[in-house]
Amino acid sequence: MTEDREAFGGLDSGEMLDHATEPDPNPPRGLEPLWFLYLFFRPRRFFEHFGSRQWLVLTIVCALLFGLASAVDRIETRGSLGRIPSVVSSSWAVYWAGVAFSGLLSAILVFFIGGWWYRVRLRFSGARGVDAMRARRVYVFAAQVYAIPSLIYAVLMPLFYATPQDAWDQTPWWVIFMVIFPFWSFTVSFIGVRTVFDVKPLRAAFWFLALPVGFTLLTFGGLVLLFAMLGLTGPSVVAGPPADVSRPLSYTSQSMEFDYPGNWFIDTEDPAFDPDMSVSLLMPQDASVTFSIYESDDTPAQEVAASNERIAMLYGELTPVRTSTTWGPLQGHHEIATIFVEGYTYEVVIFASDLGDGWMFEAVEVFPQDAKTQMQPGFALIRSTFRLK
Repeated sequence: MTEDREAFGGLDSGEMLDHATEPDPNPPRGLEPLWFLYLFFRPRRFFEHFGSRQWLVLTIVCALLFGLASAVDRIETRGSLGRIPSVVSSSWAVYWAGVAFSGLLSAILVFFIGGWWYRVRLRFSGARGVDAMRARRVYVFAAQVYAIPSLIYAVLMPLFYATPQDAWDQTPWWVIFMVIFPFWSFTVSFIGVRTVFDVKPLRAAFWFLALPVGFTLLTFGGLVLLFAMLGLTGPSVVAGPPADVSRPLSYTSQSMEFDYPGNWFIDTEDPAFDPDMSVSLLMPQDASVTFSIYESDDTPAQEVAASNERIAMLYGELTPVRTSTTWGPLQGHHEIATIFVEGYTYEVVIFASDLGDGWMFEAVEVFPQDAKTQMQPGFALIRSTFRLK
């Protein structure tokens, strides 16, 4: 037991656990800084040695990380729905300032209210004389299984996307696998409760495993059902295959070059078609993308406003959604709006960039909102490969 006390700050096994589970008397020497990795892969051993130790600073840090991850998820959800101010969606600096502020508030709620509810569930599970700080430690430690991957993903996004909005609009397909971590965190929490506290197994399984998993599945299922019901109301203009980015085609002229989906095509029959100055792509879902280079003495913002006005005169009033300053690799003025035409809501994306010497570049994307998920990979492919010569 002397080795056990030395390795874990002088605590013996009787002080570390509330029940009969005994700590490993032979923990790996010199690896204490790496024990946090055990939380993900061997949670029982982690909680045997860390669940009952007085880690006040680490507990506060974990609560803060949990709060920041929750803030990232909230902002990303609202951003994907277009409910975030453009000052946030167009700047990583402002985005992280918002995450920091919201995350701090969330951390306070997590530490006090979340910790209180965790302790209540422990009592419902049969635990007696539950120490409030111990309950909070197990709660926020287990939550790191969800928080750490979410924060790593968020921290890496500025390396690949110019703005938060670009990241939300071009979310990679593999992000779906991130859903694993919240469910694994519920399992880790249950293991922590069983390891550190003297609870009734079936009661604990209900309050710490079945209830949170069921609530999460119900929430996800409700959202999927809601979107499915909305998608089934009335006729649709989105019939057609998704953007085929697995077999891209390339367009090259003296002024521009880009890749585009293999099932989209260049509209060479457009009267305005000019290989160097005006190029349009058409898609099966009643959508189009047009690139234009023309002479102008106005600013990009004025050109975008003029284009919006022309569209409004033809089809009706546009409803602004958000603005930003980037489109693919280019800097300029970028506005996104919606318009209701013949029973369908279309998204209108207009970007203008001053090329200098009195020349302007403009990109216009128009597509049904119901088809956005199908078409977004194609737009992302064009933006990521677009180059002006």
